[in-house]
Amino acid sequence: MRKGTGDNRKGEECVVVVRIQPGAAKTGPAGRWGDLPKLRVSAPPVDGAANEAVVEFFARALGIPKTAVEIVSGHGARTKRIRFCGVSETRVLEVLGDGPGPCSS
Repeated sequence: MRKGTGDNRKGEECVVVVRIQPGAAKTGPAGRWGDLPKLRVSAPPVDGAANEAVVEFFARALGIPKTAVEIVSGHGARTKRIRFCGVSETRVLEVLGDGPGPCSS
């Protein structure tokens, strides 16, 4: 079976490192923190609420299921490695309002 074209290709996977700011007034992109794209989430860093908010933000913004967004590392930290299935690095960084940056497959 031939893979689709465009940013929402099946089988495409990328891991992006993102800096998270929990407990913000509203959820959304927040520029950069050093070399990393930054995302603010309104959920507090309690009982995984901020991590769930990160997954929900990306799933909604990218139009993919929550199961296609996985926090690979940094569950208890502000710097997180997040795996995206079915979207390109370029598309993830566009959602964060950022150009191409660090991404490892």
